[in-house]
Amino acid sequence: MMAVAERQRVATISELRARTGELVTEVMTTKRPLRITRHKQPAAVLMDIDEYERLNYEREFFVAIAEGRTAAAEGRVRPHAEVMKEMRQWLKKPTK
Repeated sequence: MMAVAERQRVATISELRARTGELVTEVMTTKRPLRITRHKQPAAVLMDIDEYERLNYEREFFVAIAEGRTAAAEGRVRPHAEVMKEMRQWLKKPTK
């Protein structure tokens, strides 16, 4: 959970239109996401590309784990050596 002092910065669509370059630089520098609102409602998030790619990589990893658990529960399994070879190749995959 994010501490109070680390609350996510919020900007309106109008502010984003007027200060796009500044806000992108802020996000790149601080590495903290910027929540964009439209009509006082959350609409989008502007975030640093490295952080986005890290989160996407983690999501893919957890999806693969969930798929593996489902396959095991359904009896769809493969030999350990085959899986380890595949995992080594997957872990070498660049995150950027």
